[in-house]
Amino acid sequence: MTHAMIQTEPCQSDKFSFIDRALAERQQAQRWRSLHPVTPVDAVHVLKNHQTLLNFSANDYLGLSKHPALVEAAQHYTVRYGTGSTASRLVAGTYDIHQQLEEQLAIACGREAALIFNSGFQANFSILGSLLNSQSWVLCDRQVHNSLLQGILASQARFIRYAHNDLNHLEKLLRQADPSRRIVIVTETVFSMDGRSQ
Repeated sequence: MTHAMIQTEPCQSDKFSFIDRALAERQQAQRWRSLHPVTPVDAVHVLKNHQTLLNFSANDYLGLSKHPALVEAAQHYTVRYGTGSTASRLVAGTYDIHQQLEEQLAIACGREAALIFNSGFQANFSILGSLLNSQSWVLCDRQVHNSLLQGILASQARFIRYAHNDLNHLEKLLRQADPSRRIVIVTETVFSMDGRSQ
């Protein structure tokens, strides 16, 4: 007599129960995040829940996103070039205006060249991922932004986090670092995690 073994599929609700557990753990650890939409009013104010608020959370510190000259220029270039470059920069997404802007930025900053990115996250991730390799050592402040950590992780460099703004701890780690390796210190000027400066 032969016996057939029958493998049963897990119940659909059990199949994704790990998601519910992970979300519950995140809420319990007070790491639950959610989106809170706002409506821009002007350069520095937003409307949220029928209240006008002064926005200290955005990166538009100088209110340039609403500057009339920039809005007018953006409208002009949108009519001429469209709403996006339609490709990566290496394929066909580098327009003449991108190159002109980079050249002007380089001159203004007294540098050989400049490269623009579409966000700070992309810049941090891309630059660190390019400058570092698996042989590099990175010493980074404990409160640097996640984009910097992601760039370091992508590079496969060894990294150690020193105590926030603790230059004595940093110096101690530097003395322990292997001088034959590429050593990079990663920190910020204004720490976005708590809004404080160095």
